[in-house]
Formats: sequence, structure tokens, C-alpha cells
Amino acid sequence: MPETVSAAAAAPPHVQLIEMTTASWAAVLLHAAARFSLADHLADGPRSAEDLAGPTGTHASSLHRLMRSLAGLGVLTEDAQHRFQLTPLGEALKTGAPGSARATLLTLGGDFFWRALEYFPYAVETGKTGKILARVIEAGFTVKAMRLQHLTKREAEGFYAVHRERGFFGELTDFMSSGPCVLLALEAPDAIKKWRDTMGATDPAKAAAGTLRKDFGESIGRNATHGSDAPETAAFELGYFFRGMELI
Repeated sequence: MPETVSAAAAAPPHVQLIEMTTASWAAVLLHAAARFSLADHLADGPRSAEDLAGPTGTHASSLHRLMRSLAGLGVLTEDAQHRFQLTPLGEALKTGAPGSARATLLTLGGDFFWRALEYFPYAVETGKTGKILARVIEAGFTVKAMRLQHLTKREAEGFYAVHRERGFFGELTDFMSSGPCVLLALEAPDAIKKWRDTMGATDPAKAAAGTLRKDFGESIGRNATHGSDAPETAAFELGYFFRGMELI
């Protein structure tokens, strides 16, 4: 008699993309891809982050990290020349493609972004984390995930890889691996701008009164907190520090 077997058909690409958003870190990455119309920009073939920085209004280094993270999701592939192209899964992100998931992903992303890595080692070593966390909550942020972690030198270098060629890279990564940091994933409407306003200027001496860096920072290098400057940077940093299951 013929053997009977059962098999589950793979879901269509647009359904697979939407299912990925059950992991919050993937939702942030896919929302960023939809927001910057990456699939539309890649529709004609492989392009590098440098090629797309202008059309998407982003920084090439930050965009490259985002696209690498999307490659990790199977949405893009990267070749030896650091050019990215769409996979069959990524094709479902194109505007107007049959079963396009782009509009849905934009809706799921809402009007917020999450931020990660809030307190430098300086804030931890001086015992200021409790006061800063209280201020974060008072400012209207929701804490989605939090962890105390002592970064290794290699982990700090990976996080700040965008600055690898800058003169301060060694000093920065030495400092960031010198003691524990408090890692936070925060949620709020327009979270990136809201967090940067809450932190204040990079130099505590120039920060506005009532901001975290003005009240808790000591210098540019020891300014208590960190915040990303764009959605593509936030998407990378969340994926760097938090697993999807930690953000549900």
C-alpha cells in the first residue's frame, strides 16, 4: 500500500514576515525596513548601505548594521562587496508586491521605537541608577526589558563598531567594558526624540537644566546615559543586547 505522510505547507512570505513580529526585536527591525522602503530601493538589484544612505535619509554605518540584522532574519543577503539584495522573503516587503506586508508592518510598528543601553558604567559605579530609573519612569517611558551586564572589550567594540576608525574608539570601548551597565529597552510615543530630550546634550555642562546628563553626568565621557539617534540605530542596538523573548 502507498505510504501516507503529512506535511505542512510553508506560509506565504508576507505571512511569515508578520509572524516574525511576535518577537519584538524582529518587529522593530521589520518596521524600520518598511519605514525606509528598503525593499523598494533594492528592487533593481544589489546595493550597499552607502548607496542607500542618501535615498533613505540615514547614516551609511547605521544602515549597514540594520541591513545586516535583516540578513540575519533571512530578509536580505549580503555579498563579498557588502551589497545587499532581497531574498524571496524580503520581496514581500516591496510596495505593491502581491501580498505585500509593508503596510501591515508600518501599522504594527506604531508611533514608537525602543531604545537600549541607558546607563554607562559611570552611573552604575556612582550609585545613580535608581535615581535615573525613577526619572525615566516619571518621564513617561515603559520599561520593556532591563538587565545589568558587564560588557567584555569585544562586546563593547561590536556595539561601537561604527566608530572603529575614530581616534577615541579605544578609550571609549575601554571605558564601556570597565564596569557594569544597566541595559534598558524603553517604549514611548516618539521614543527616540523623547529619550534624547530627557537625556540632554552630550556635554553635561551644556545640557539643559533638569535633564539626566545635567543632573547626573560629570563630563562628555562620563555623562551617565546613552541614546541612539535614529530608528535604524535603535533597531540594531535592541537586537544586539536583547533576545526576542526578553521583549515580549
